[in-house]
Amino acid sequence: MEQLDMFSPTPDYNKTIKNIQIITSFNSLMKVTIYNINGSQVVLKNQMDSKDKIDISSFESGVYILKANIEGKYFLRKFILY
Repeated sequence: MEQLDMFSPTPDYNKTIKNIQIITSFNSLMKVTIYNINGSQVVLKNQMDSKDKIDISSFESGVYILKANIEGKYFLRKFILY
């Protein structure tokens, strides 16, 4: 059963710390890649679970694409940093 609502990157914006946590109902590890708008890979996490967070505090303002491979299914989400 493939549902996009089972995958949601959740930003955690603090004054100095910026993180993304991926909320999913899948129980397995996932591979997560983040690309900038130019298509350059800026993050690769090969074994991430839903409790892990990705630190994006060093990212410049702009548009990014988050790609997750969970149980052989690919999910894409766009996010914007200001």
